[in-house]
Amino acid sequence: MMTPFKYIHELLGIDTFHNGGIKGNGSVVGITDSGLDMAHDQFKQSQSVYNQFNLKARKVVYYETYADAKDQSDQNDRTCGHGTHVCGILAGNSIDSDALGVAPDAQIAFLDIAKDCTLSTCASPIALTIPRTTDALFQNQTKAGAKIISYSWGTMSNSGLLASASLDYDDQTRAIDEYLYNNPEVLLIVAAGNGGANGAKTILSPAGAKNVLTVGASIADAKTLAFYANDTQPSDCQDIINEDALTLYSSLGPTSDGRLKPDLVVP
Repeated sequence: MMTPFKYIHELLGIDTFHNGGIKGNGSVVGITDSGLDMAHDQFKQSQSVYNQFNLKARKVVYYETYADAKDQSDQNDRTCGHGTHVCGILAGNSIDSDALGVAPDAQIAFLDIAKDCTLSTCASPIALTIPRTTDALFQNQTKAGAKIISYSWGTMSNSGLLASASLDYDDQTRAIDEYLYNNPEVLLIVAAGNGGANGAKTILSPAGAKNVLTVGASIADAKTLAFYANDTQPSDCQDIINEDALTLYSSLGPTSDGRLKPDLVVP
């Protein structure tokens, strides 16, 4: 039976890497997102070491709560959901081989930037408190050994508002570009965003940075048609057999200064 996990592994060729022993061993990936549920079995400490302190046995080698400390004390906190999901995709490890992340043996250095949003103007139950300096964004994760850092978030704009210099290349984006130029060993991967339904020029900060790898979402091949055959949401199936198409929701360029974005698309 083709489960969703098996389908994605086959589509991306993940099993080929895993069978070749490429599982992220010895690597630390930095993830900046909403909270991480460290009690989840995908992120449990290695079971192979019990009688000694061994940093290499820890899945999460660094956790910083930049916005608030609620996520660490409340495992059912709703702010944990998105960050836990992203960490599972990147580095989740499980006894179920079909539920492994892309790099299941990698460790995680996590920066939690989410907090509950109780204001009536909030579009979401959570709000992101994004550090304004590159030191706050990168310093502690890179000290923990992270050379690859993931941002699956971005700035917000009003519906239908196209990218402008103030939206896709603001002061923070410029600072990120400068940091990455001066630290070429660090690779920052940023989600393109979910504004594709509004058309072109929907890449926003920090995805508009020049020195980041901006990743959009695509549907790669015709096998997806069979997978979505019973889907009851027609919008989910739009352009699914066009391997050159972005998904409906994925933000697309160009940027306000004419650069092509995203840099890479994956299913």
